[in-house]
Amino acid sequence: SSGINAECPLRPGGVHTTTTGAVSLCETDIVVPQNCSLYKWSTTSPGINLPTPHTSFITFVCHSKTYKYYASCDWKGVIAIYDDNFEVFFSLKGLDPPLAAVKFHGDDVLMVLTRGKHEHDPTSIATYQVQNNNVSLTKVLSGNYYQCASFDNFIFSWNWLQPEFTLCVHDSELGVLIKQQKLMSDSPGIGFAINKENLILEVNNRSLLWFNTTTLLEHSSSHLINVASSKIWTMILISQYNLLFQKSRQTYVILDIRTGDVVKSFCGPSAFACYIEISPSNPKYLWVCTVESMACLIFTQPLDQPDPSTTTELPVSSKVYNFHEISCCGLILHGAHLITGDMAGNIFTWDATSEGQQITRHSSEGIISGGHEPPSENPITYLSKTHIQDGIRALACHTTSEGRDVVLIGTLSGMLLFWTIETDTEPVPFVGAGDTITCIRTSGDNLVCYSSITGEVFVEEVDYEMLMETWGTSGHTNILSRTIHIPRTPATPEEEAKFGSLRLQAEVWSVDVSPCQQYVLSGSEDQTTKITEISSGNVMKSFKDHELAVTCVRWVVVATGTMLSLRDNAPLAVSSSDDNMIIVRDPWQGVILRKYSLPEELHGFCTLTYFDLLLPTTSDELSPGFGKCRVVMGTVNGYVIVRDLETGEVEFCERVHQGSIEGLWGRTGGSFATCSSDCTVQVHWLEADEGKLRS
Repeated sequence: SSGINAECPLRPGGVHTTTTGAVSLCETDIVVPQNCSLYKWSTTSPGINLPTPHTSFITFVCHSKTYKYYASCDWKGVIAIYDDNFEVFFSLKGLDPPLAAVKFHGDDVLMVLTRGKHEHDPTSIATYQVQNNNVSLTKVLSGNYYQCASFDNFIFSWNWLQPEFTLCVHDSELGVLIKQQKLMSDSPGIGFAINKENLILEVNNRSLLWFNTTTLLEHSSSHLINVASSKIWTMILISQYNLLFQKSRQTYVILDIRTGDVVKSFCGPSAFACYIEISPSNPKYLWVCTVESMACLIFTQPLDQPDPSTTTELPVSSKVYNFHEISCCGLILHGAHLITGDMAGNIFTWDATSEGQQITRHSSEGIISGGHEPPSENPITYLSKTHIQDGIRALACHTTSEGRDVVLIGTLSGMLLFWTIETDTEPVPFVGAGDTITCIRTSGDNLVCYSSITGEVFVEEVDYEMLMETWGTSGHTNILSRTIHIPRTPATPEEEAKFGSLRLQAEVWSVDVSPCQQYVLSGSEDQTTKITEISSGNVMKSFKDHELAVTCVRWVVVATGTMLSLRDNAPLAVSSSDDNMIIVRDPWQGVILRKYSLPEELHGFCTLTYFDLLLPTTSDELSPGFGKCRVVMGTVNGYVIVRDLETGEVEFCERVHQGSIEGLWGRTGGSFATCSSDCTVQVHWLEADEGKLRS
């Protein structure tokens, strides 16, 4: 069963979709995990909700060789095994460390891949015998395994831990290691495919490593296939030597692994494909599960035996189901408004004062391309809504001198748009970054700073009234446009393993303008935090104290008289990273003042995605609990952590989302908002000194 790692990122820490891990193909239908539920889809019927024992995010679902059994697992370490009618006959709870994947070996052996709580914790592969609805543990294979596959009597596993990347072969019946081979210098990627004679691994230089499984035990030969592709999330061997995978956003290819030649190509869904499978009952049907939708592509010839006499380009028709309700990836708290956006291009404004209730989503039937709109029975209703033909990655908001709220929208295609909440006009583009905009910050009356995945930082001077009057044709002047974090190829395998980038570029994931409006603070996948002077474009300071990608940065001025306050109320620079560290520094002296890691009580694979600062309402406020500065952090597995920025005391630590936190916005006082790939948006009020959170 082909699949992907449950932590596949579209950004550091992951932009999770509501569909996670792997999808399972029945003989005629497809079964997809959505949050805590499973849904069965076919080309003729909508998704049917299947009962599961899961109360946490489902990370994987798979089937046995002849569709006799199915299995699923979740973040909390729960395994469920179903019969062919999807009746649960076995459930195992509380496995520790948490589960990464479940896969069937043949028809009656279930492999369970576990992962440690921390990056370098030991992992293992456990095998369970499933027979006549009885389940028993048979073997435990210990090692630092990242992924596994099986065929016949062998279990193939590999790791991605430095300093060596190793392929291991175990005898599935005896559980003994019979072959161990060090791979080439490039680490294994996410994609893999296997059949009786071939094992294909993606490696991080965008190449494929091909092993002949029949000769692997005799000698250690492998063949490198250069495909010049973007990241390959998933691939399948559709015949003995034909490999199918997504080569670029809209192009899918069938490749002869012996020659590296493209046999056939066709157009498919443009979003990242996380699962591809040919229907067993009809090889003219191809299921493609992307981060946005489920599609069934229908061909005029069987894919496993394409006609060599026809042209390379395959004609295709498709049925597309937009049922995922795309990840909510941007939000801002602005006055009484909460403004949210998602990857389907929907933007909503909400009343952020509706305490004690949760803003949630519903089936995408009847709305534009999915989204995170609430169900009709939910008492919370959005105040306004608009839509653009692009995925939304970042949002910001500014109130003009005339009192109008202007929303700034950064898209996946690299456009910056504005939208006036009080009017019925559609968002208007006014400037472009050339590639995906990752963060937008406003400062003062007229500065807008934004960043892109190509390492660039931009600053615009904006006259908002003129911008609106001229529909974006004037009213903005660029005063900074520079590549601050330079894309490069890591020098060593050790550096590459920590680089974090999908394309080995220095994506800038976060920017912030200093209170004096003279400097930009930026954080990148290259592990650096930099301070750039806006007027000259010169990099004034560069810090590399994080071991992995820097995911979020902020300036902060703390109250006078505290241990963290600097002379003349100079601002501090705060940064977070995939290494799970928060660093507070005096940027001009280069001194680290505080360094905090994630609390030990967090469960499951975890990295920091975003943070923000909760400041006192006034600098001299001494009321209990709100006279201090707090940092609120979000993680890839849905936790919210609140710390006292000065002392490091953990005041709150709980999981509030079923998916990755993909946006976090705090404001003065004790409130903040979060949005997640589970398609929910929440507003939280911190009850000071009680360690409680109201949502």
